[in-house]
Amino acid sequence: MIFFNFMLYEQNLEIIENFDIYDVINYYEQKHKIPKGLLKAIMLVESDGRRFAVFGGEKSYFFKQEKDAVELVKKLESSGYTNINVGYMQINLQHHRKELPMISDFFSPFHNVNYAAKYLKLLHKRFNSWKRAVGFYHAGSKSEFYNAYMEKLSKHIDINKL
Repeated sequence: MIFFNFMLYEQNLEIIENFDIYDVINYYEQKHKIPKGLLKAIMLVESDGRRFAVFGGEKSYFFKQEKDAVELVKKLESSGYTNINVGYMQINLQHHRKELPMISDFFSPFHNVNYAAKYLKLLHKRFNSWKRAVGFYHAGSKSEFYNAYMEKLSKHIDINKL
């Protein structure tokens, strides 16, 4: 039933208010053929499972409402910050802003997780390794962050089986 509801969502682009983020993650892992549990592990490390999470100005913020998160993103951008990550999967706006038309789209669990899954799949194709894809997802070419990130990730998934 859940799979069918997500298919309807994707076809109609309707906003579904009652959702379980773990069902959303499982759906996109299956759809994009990503190892089971990998997106969940990334989400837990990136945002601690919080939908309206924002990282900007070297600080993390967590909101209960989308409007507050969007307002902060606009404020950070107008203050000149470019390294801003948003949503469950902490999508970086500096590198991915053109992919979704509105800031609020990045807070949609469906858009956020689907985009993260597609990006991770693209990285996997590029590196031919889930481990390297995950490391690049988080830190890009900044290898100094790789080991610390993989250590955090290993608390949620066996990274040696990726």
